Amino acid sequence: MATFPSIIDSFTTHADGDVIYAADINVIQNAVVACETLLGTTGTLDDTTVTYKLANVSGGDQAVGAAQTVVLTNKTLGSGTTVLLGSDATGDIYYNGGSGTLTRLGIGSNAQVLTVVGGALAWATPTSVANASYSVLGVVQGLTDAATSGLVLSSGVISVNYGTGANQIVKLDGSSKLPAVDGSALTNLPSAVFHQKLQFFSATGAEYAVQNSTSETNGNVIYIASYGNTSNWVISRYTKDSTTGQYYCTHSITTIKVASNTPFSLAVLGSNLYLFTRVGGTAAITRFLSADLTGETNMTISGTSFASGLSAWSDGTSLYVYESSGVFRQYSVSGTTATNVTTITYTSSGISRGAISNGSKLWLIDDQNSPTIRQYPVAGGAAGSSLALNNWGSGGGGQVYVNQDYTHLTFNKASVLGLIIPHTENSPTAIVGTVDEIIPITAP
Repeated sequence: MATFPSIIDSFTTHADGDVIYAADINVIQNAVVACETLLGTTGTLDDTTVTYKLANVSGGDQAVGAAQTVVLTNKTLGSGTTVLLGSDATGDIYYNGGSGTLTRLGIGSNAQVLTVVGGALAWATPTSVANASYSVLGVVQGLTDAATSGLVLSSGVISVNYGTGANQIVKLDGSSKLPAVDGSALTNLPSAVFHQKLQFFSATGAEYAVQNSTSETNGNVIYIASYGNTSNWVISRYTKDSTTGQYYCTHSITTIKVASNTPFSLAVLGSNLYLFTRVGGTAAITRFLSADLTGETNMTISGTSFASGLSAWSDGTSLYVYESSGVFRQYSVSGTTATNVTTITYTSSGISRGAISNGSKLWLIDDQNSPTIRQYPVAGGAAGSSLALNNWGSGGGGQVYVNQDYTHLTFNKASVLGLIIPHTENSPTAIVGTVDEIIPITAP
């Protein structure tokens, strides 16, 4: 067994011829055996029996070979320590790539964000967010001019800046009413809708209260015709003042009337006003320029003529003339010729003198004994909505005719009809003039 010295032995230097004692030989022999024991005898270092003492390795610590694996438990890297894992660059990330393997993720590009793809970390360019719309989520930005935006933006919360002060949005109160505000700067307000009376002079006799009227679909112009005397009609054109809403007569003409109590009616189509009547038992259509009532022209009727002419209207494309109870005859117009197209029936419309259309709907005053305004589709058929009217009689020294013989329809403005009612000054047999009262009513 090798005897290991407790300290490094030292030997006395001898000269040639000196006597060497057995004790010195034994020391040398023990040292050789000890070296062979540690280093082995085959020329290969026996690393299973050698503890390698390296710098800063002490106690039970051991050095590890380059190809070996060792688990470091609770080890602290000292200040300034550098760990090189290969291909390192500033910004690289190392993470657990699975099974305890340390995985390197190289730094991404500018503006990229760290995300997860397939369970692993990865760099990705974020999808840009578009501006929001009513159907797409996106970026919403408040107006930058807070003073006039009507919005309040505070601590990331946006709200409506409401009230009655400058640059505020008006809000209804608890009773769903507008608060008191100054409306003096409001413009383009619609003209007022109110009753108006138009003086319309005629001769004496009950028949001269009989009138007919029509209007343009926007209600800006109305046309009224009446018997002027036993031999003519008086036709007048009234224009609405855009500020006051009142109608003023701009043009008036007289035209020949063949016989007393002859049915007649008016309708506007395009730039023309048409007068429908029967002359000596024969249907007749007379055309005037609607702008000034000039250019009186007798039209040619092609095909079947209308049998009455008590009322008429236009849908903006064709003319329609009263034929009999509930029936109107349709005419197309080309130049000075009106050609019969067909007849259309309006169920339960009765005898109708008042008629007006906006092109898609037709309103008729029907039933002489109990006047009612009924709405019909232009194409005919059953009535839709309706509105009953009071049937006033005589009283107070005057006569008011609210029945189908004397009451007519115009447009006052969009969705508002003008109910025209003629008043006589004394009685139907002693007329010195007629007052037409225009009453606006919401179209049924």
